[in-house]
Amino acid sequence: MNQLKAGAGGCEIRFPETMFPTDGFMGVHDAPQLRMLMLESGSRMVIAVLELVNVPEDILNMVRDMIEEKTGAPRENIWIHVNHTITSPHAPRDPNVPFPPFPKETEEEKKRNARNAPPEDPDAPRKRREFMAAVREASAAALEMMLASFTEARMGVGTGFCDVNSNRDVETPAGWWININREGVSNKTATVVRLDSLEGKPIGMLINYGLKPCAIDNSEKEKNTRLISADVPGYACVALEEKYGAPVMFTMSAAGDQITREQALLEVVREDGSVGKLDLGVEKGLEIVSRLGSEMASDMEKIIDGIECKSIEESVEYASTSIFWKGKKRSEMRPTRTPEYIPEEEEREMDAHALVLEDLDLAFVAIKPETNAITELQLKEKSPYKHTLLMSMINGGMRYVPDQSAFEKGTWEAQSSALMPGAAEAWVEKTAEMLSEVKNRGKGAPE
Repeated sequence: MNQLKAGAGGCEIRFPETMFPTDGFMGVHDAPQLRMLMLESGSRMVIAVLELVNVPEDILNMVRDMIEEKTGAPRENIWIHVNHTITSPHAPRDPNVPFPPFPKETEEEKKRNARNAPPEDPDAPRKRREFMAAVREASAAALEMMLASFTEARMGVGTGFCDVNSNRDVETPAGWWININREGVSNKTATVVRLDSLEGKPIGMLINYGLKPCAIDNSEKEKNTRLISADVPGYACVALEEKYGAPVMFTMSAAGDQITREQALLEVVREDGSVGKLDLGVEKGLEIVSRLGSEMASDMEKIIDGIECKSIEESVEYASTSIFWKGKKRSEMRPTRTPEYIPEEEEREMDAHALVLEDLDLAFVAIKPETNAITELQLKEKSPYKHTLLMSMINGGMRYVPDQSAFEKGTWEAQSSALMPGAAEAWVEKTAEMLSEVKNRGKGAPE
């Protein structure tokens, strides 16, 4: 018997005042959080969620190292999820610390990235150390809380409707670009995993939903008056933590083409095809965050209260697979009616990792790139599990891998994609096949 055990913890990522200004930010409105969830049934699994826009490889590895040392979880069972909270700073660029390129970055991409890099900040090395220290301190505190709460647990899963997201791909006379498209494809189903102690006290919760945390976006970046915020999902998580007294973490599923249904910063395509910005300001963004965050919390509360937790005695199943697909160079990134997709010479690997709990008919699926809502819906349809939670940006990133229709339109995601058309569909087939193999093993079928 492998009685399920679980623990959860969290802590604010407290950036010091001396780190500002950085990345257009002048300070903090509401601090992003770092939360962790540990499951044990046969072996240990840890999911850490950082409410940050992106994290370089050395800092990701630092967090994984700390978790591995303190929990003893196998390294491959440690998932670091950066949930792409846009209103948070990138790690300041220290010229003495190489910034890892995307896999097989071409010379052309290196030159373009160098051109687009922000001006050098003479204080960047110090600011980067402060950024790293803030993540380290939050990791240590979250780990301590998670281990202290680790106990025998019951687990449940529930789903419900949430309408704070919207598709962002819109057609303009010059071609497809980014704005709010309420008629486009979105997955309005949110999934919540709940863990309780045997006495019924909440241990922790995990929300999975197709939303990029970006209501404020890059508003006021040019003015250097941005304020750090955990945005709509972060607001919802804090509200739920106050109600239930346990850590609540948000994981971004397929959100390559998903934004909040209201934005403080909008891009407008002019008649000549050039792109301008409509910036409503940080204060308007914060108002949107509190309003949509409250709505999201209310929707999640309905799901949480309807979840019935039960004992889990079967071992957690782990599996992984991958596809190899022709790499694609990044396009010029502009609205166009004639998108051009230039392949690279070599192929890139797109993998998938799964954590399966048969007792709950539940599968977590982790990937590095961002995918579109259509891809998530296709995976859910083909998966043998009732609850299939896709989690993007796990243990790194890989830009976008959108569906075929995005390539046909020439959307932002297609132009930015790291892989040539067809990869998303091939990945869905391969991942669904992997999940079916796990399901068949659980039924006693021969391996």
